[in-house]
Amino acid sequence: ESTGMWSIIFQFTSLSIAYTSLFLEEHYLTSLAMLIGGVCLSRVGLWVFDISITQLMQERIPESIRGVTGGVQKSLNAFFGLLAFVLGILFPSPEDFYIYVSAGYSSVAIALILYTFSIFLTYKRENTTTTNQQYRYQQEELRV
Repeated sequence: ESTGMWSIIFQFTSLSIAYTSLFLEEHYLTSLAMLIGGVCLSRVGLWVFDISITQLMQERIPESIRGVTGGVQKSLNAFFGLLAFVLGILFPSPEDFYIYVSAGYSSVAIALILYTFSIFLTYKRENTTTTNQQYRYQQEELRV
């Protein structure tokens, strides 16, 4: 879980650098270096995040439904890949490139938020379960 969190934060930070480069019109070389460097570094975060998600799926999803869950994940990946191509068709002009980039940047931001809430809710559920078990154990000790 923590590896996934660090990797998505790294990806978002790297993409923030690349996204910021789009607004540096006066410094062409700096903007270009930030864009290329940010995108290249973000791919490392994406790669590690993908591996983390795959591991979490293998650990937490029961084997009997793992194939169905993986199929749904692949379908969603294909759909959002298609959506990226559709955005490219709808906004083909280089002046509209910021729309395409903003959509990708927003997608990573949403993924970061969803993953953070997922970890928080899992952590809260595990701690609540542990606390309830400890409470029951203490109640049983008091009865004896």
